[in-house]
Amino acid sequence: MQGYKVYISGESYAGMYCPYIANAMLNTNDTTYHQLSAMYLGDAVIGDNTQLYQSIPMLRFVEYHSPLFPFNNTFLDKIRTTDAECGYSSLLDNHLVYPPISHLPSTLPEVSENGTVTEECTSLWWWILEAALRLNPCFDMYHITASCPRVSDVLGFLAGIHYIPEGEKRYLDRGDVKAAIHAPRNVTWEDGSGPSIIHALPSVIDKTQNVIIVHGQLDMVLPSNGSLLAIQNMTTGPSEPFYVPDTNVVGENKVAIGGEGVLGSMVSERELTWVGVNLAGHMLVEAQPGASYRQLEYLLGRVDCMNCTTSFTVGHLYYSDQAPNEMGEGTAPQSWSDHKPEERL
Repeated sequence: MQGYKVYISGESYAGMYCPYIANAMLNTNDTTYHQLSAMYLGDAVIGDNTQLYQSIPMLRFVEYHSPLFPFNNTFLDKIRTTDAECGYSSLLDNHLVYPPISHLPSTLPEVSENGTVTEECTSLWWWILEAALRLNPCFDMYHITASCPRVSDVLGFLAGIHYIPEGEKRYLDRGDVKAAIHAPRNVTWEDGSGPSIIHALPSVIDKTQNVIIVHGQLDMVLPSNGSLLAIQNMTTGPSEPFYVPDTNVVGENKVAIGGEGVLGSMVSERELTWVGVNLAGHMLVEAQPGASYRQLEYLLGRVDCMNCTTSFTVGHLYYSDQAPNEMGEGTAPQSWSDHKPEERL
């Protein structure tokens, strides 16, 4: 590894690990072994409060994707009342705005004076998941457009249900996989670190000036508004188009497996880039490989923009005839808090 530039990337709970690893490398001031150049986080946990990521943005998430959550009026009234009593939409109205008007409160609205969380506020996200599974038994909280039949998942975890097809074994529990990655077989792991967004993540942003946080818009486990609320330091919301070139591989014995065109929204500010990607859930690379590859090219410095029509740098190149000024402002917003209630879906 001597002399190599180092890039660290991870998704989901790696948002708690990657910033600490990256920051530790940077703090050595040793470019021989630790020449860290950038970091990429996909649908990542960067805070320490599941309410912030899940319950607080959930009503907006359900309303925005209402065709995928066809709940009856009684249940909709229940979750709307609970949202109001817990102060969730009120918090979004006051803090998910650009530029932010103040810091997030040190105590979130669902926490009582004695420090406990009310059962209703804690349960809101789970109520919605259970209701979705009743309507669609193959509902996938990682990618909310999924329907039956249930697909196989090598991780063995889908929609909160452990599901392993007959004859298969959970990939990460296979003996050959554990041996290949030198993983101890009988170890209980526990993470005692604080949330990366407090110190580690800001430090990496400052020192590398190249951090990308990406979020799939169909992710219910970590709705993108929750992550935007956690970042809460940008003066401008994601209002630029995220463009993915055409791979031009459709033909005899060839099929394009990734979308192209404007596939979301993005913003870059103070060395942090945020990208919201359409038609992708928690496993963004699986759902939108072309979009993920464009982000990788940008991370590595092979292209200098993601809101332009520059072709891919390798493979089957294709020139886009779409002019940059025809792309609009991006296509992956959630129901932002600056919308008036009567304008929400």
